[in-house]
Amino acid sequence: MLKKILRNILLKKGLRKDTILPNIFYTNLYLKNIIVAIDTYVLMKSQYWPNEEIKNLQLQRIKEIVSHAYEKIPYWRDKFNLANVNQKNKFTWDEFSKIPITKRVDYKSNDIEYITDKSLFSKKHFTGKTSGSTAEPLEFFQDHYYELRSLAICRRMFLTVSRGKSKTVLFIRSIYRHGFTLEKDSFLLVSNHNQLKYYIENIYKSSKKIKNL
Repeated sequence: MLKKILRNILLKKGLRKDTILPNIFYTNLYLKNIIVAIDTYVLMKSQYWPNEEIKNLQLQRIKEIVSHAYEKIPYWRDKFNLANVNQKNKFTWDEFSKIPITKRVDYKSNDIEYITDKSLFSKKHFTGKTSGSTAEPLEFFQDHYYELRSLAICRRMFLTVSRGKSKTVLFIRSIYRHGFTLEKDSFLLVSNHNQLKYYIENIYKSSKKIKNL
């Protein structure tokens, strides 16, 4: 029974379905943390499940993404049809391997309405972009559902490498990334090991302490 509940949370079904949550869970800092705390707990538990079970869960999530892309995004619908990807019936890893590799130029050479889920335009979303270290930066959309799960994944990663203990992480990035860190004042339910943002004055204070050791 417990594993079934955990599976539903991982697959975002039942009460964990994205569209069920009121918008306040995506805008209020403390309510965000409730969902992130639940997702983190489930991710911490499920990462030790049998490998075959994890692969089946992965395939289910990929199938949902592929089905969504087929229904909502013309670019991917055309790609799947050309590659004869069967996304409606039994979706297998063999079907997944048929999905063609997409290059940056494929996105930049098409209209935004052709390569994007149009429903995102009328919903709360973020605009992200690649760093541009190897080519011209590419902009992309992220919905607010993505942010909560991404926060939980990052939190799981830090907890795993620190053996379950909350440790401060020095966070240095040239571009802010949604889904990596919450504001420094969010302390509800989960310790803020990856939430603290160290500004220049914090780094300076830390360096002074190290010198005095």
